[in-house]
Amino acid sequence: MDPTLLKNVALEWLSNDPSPECRSLIQSLLTTAESSGDYSALSAMFSSRITFGTAGLRSKMFPGPSNINDLIIIQTAQGLITYLKSYHGRLEGKLGGQLGGQLGPAIIGYDHRKNPELNISSKRFGQITKAVFTHHSIPTILLDGYVPTPLVPFAVKELGGCCGVMVTASHNPKDDNGYKLYWSDGCQITEPHDSGIQSSIMQPENLKPQRSYDIDLVSTDVDSTSQLLSSYYLKIKEGMSSNIYSSLTSKHGPSFVKSSSPKFVYTSMHGVGSPYVTRVFSSYGLPSFMAVPSQNDPDPEFRTVGFPNPEEKGALDMAVKHADENGGDVILANDPDADRLAVAEKDRESGEWTVFKGDQIGVMLGRWMWERRGR
Repeated sequence: MDPTLLKNVALEWLSNDPSPECRSLIQSLLTTAESSGDYSALSAMFSSRITFGTAGLRSKMFPGPSNINDLIIIQTAQGLITYLKSYHGRLEGKLGGQLGGQLGPAIIGYDHRKNPELNISSKRFGQITKAVFTHHSIPTILLDGYVPTPLVPFAVKELGGCCGVMVTASHNPKDDNGYKLYWSDGCQITEPHDSGIQSSIMQPENLKPQRSYDIDLVSTDVDSTSQLLSSYYLKIKEGMSSNIYSSLTSKHGPSFVKSSSPKFVYTSMHGVGSPYVTRVFSSYGLPSFMAVPSQNDPDPEFRTVGFPNPEEKGALDMAVKHADENGGDVILANDPDADRLAVAEKDRESGEWTVFKGDQIGVMLGRWMWERRGR
């Protein structure tokens, strides 16, 4: 991009960016570029723009339209609302007003990712989204605390929501963040919604903040989150057996279960999963798992794994070591936003570990569902 054009694009962005930290960095890069004649850093930030697709948005937490930051989230939320209102209005017309004219609530969740130097975080993106939706009089629930991604689409269906947003970059490296969108059916968006939302984002009125959003006044919804979590675990139990551990005990006796049941090791890959998996185990009356201590708590630095995807080679090394040292038989591993599962099993005779592939896990779960529920 021509340096003069690049400078003008950067200045236009500066005039709209609400983040003092991002504005300061951009201004510093502009000054450096003008004195040195090297516009490469600015070019990387302003020569392209991340686009909204079926996976939502995902990019580095950094200033400019090539990355994900406060202004990108404002533009995205404003564009999303434009599209929601337009789509809802068309659907209302087709159904002859049966929807009652009111959009259902928007559900927003977030994980623990952040860039403290630029005051960028998943929680802040969630607060911005709620502020924009509230400004447009759309009821919004900002889930309290770090939540697993599956809770957002569950809440959308449970509450008849218009959409769900989960702020996470899933298993991407630590510098990235993302913005996953779920439609009113609880599924991630498909065509033509993704292209329609992208077009709405790019409308001139949505590229500028429509007001000064006071993020510090945006609170999470503690009671709604607690109620949703209770409903979430209840639905899981209703959909499966009521108490697996108790049924095994009654069938074979407590001594058999104690001696024969596998000992589980769990890692959240520095993500949000541990308290939720703990509650799942408790809900089914299962013995507690052994957590990998160095990976159990949410850590935006992902200090022990460069790429926190449990399916990547070497990602389970610390879990295997912990299991070998503590008599573990089965490893369960989530990715940081707890919507991906890896499983490994130890042969009690040979001591060798088998790490199952995703399709193998699917076959095992499918067979279990067929035997327990499908006949």
